[in-house]
Amino acid sequence: MMARQSRRLLAVALVSGVVMGACMFQQPAEQLPAEQPSAPSPPADVSGMWTGTFGSPGTNPAGVRFVLEEAQGVLKGRVLLEDPVSKNYIELGNVTGRRTAGGNAAWELDSHGLSVSGTFDQNHFAGKLSFPAVDDDPSYEGDLVLDR
Repeated sequence: MMARQSRRLLAVALVSGVVMGACMFQQPAEQLPAEQPSAPSPPADVSGMWTGTFGSPGTNPAGVRFVLEEAQGVLKGRVLLEDPVSKNYIELGNVTGRRTAGGNAAWELDSHGLSVSGTFDQNHFAGKLSFPAVDDDPSYEGDLVLDR
């Protein structure tokens, strides 16, 4: 029952999230300076509160927060979802996972199949958030962006 309520909260967060718009102006390509790609610079420790959004094309981004503790590459913590109406964060459960020396990390919600994978770059994380299909609810995979 709790898993179904949590999945419904995820669905509500995706469908009912606040629409955020942004306008971007980009110079023509010939005017942009050549940029060299830089390798991510992983932090020494990712412990702390990571807050951001997840979403996919055609959906409104939903707020999410991970409170993580790291010890020798092992990640433990909890995940909270932002209620789209009250803007309060509601705890979903505990997460566990691992982080490599290069900044790549993956963790899962212990009880619901929600999983996260991506890369830490100092105080920024970018990756994917996904969860499997349950009953009539389809599976989901979306972009996840977090900042500490």
